Amino acid sequence: MSDKVTQIRNEVSRKIGRNVVLFQELESVLKFLASAQQPSMPMSKAKATREDRAESIRIKTLGQVAGLVVEELFAAPDSESSAPDEITERWLGFAFRIEGDPGDLEESRRTLKALIDERNELVHHLLSRWNPRDAESCNALSNELDEQRLRIIRETERFRAYANTVREMARELQAFI
Repeated sequence: MSDKVTQIRNEVSRKIGRNVVLFQELESVLKFLASAQQPSMPMSKAKATREDRAESIRIKTLGQVAGLVVEELFAAPDSESSAPDEITERWLGFAFRIEGDPGDLEESRRTLKALIDERNELVHHLLSRWNPRDAESCNALSNELDEQRLRIIRETERFRAYANTVREMARELQAFI
């Protein structure tokens, strides 16, 4: 292998690692959003319920957690409450929903699904289509990884904005309580 191919291959390897880390950032933001969606509960069980939910979310895959986020974040605003008909102690419920044009919401779902598919391709199937000894293959993959990086960052920033809103709402709720 020539020095030029080695340099290109090393740069592609760096970009692969970069994109894997970016996907992990997206997953982290989505896990926060998924764990922030709390069922309604008695105040006496709020801490334990929050901890249980966070632990159950922590072990989910990116695809699983993205499905939860899409299902919960983009749910209809009139989704039923899980509060019992008769409440005998202080009760807490918190839900954060994004409302918008149904076409925009469907596009968000498709974009997130496409990114998950790209992540799975990157992590599980990349070597079957990449020839690290061929400069042309390395250059093509390098360009693809740069484009993928932009898509990951765009979605991460969008969901991070939602997460920041949830954090602010939680601070305000805590101050109110």
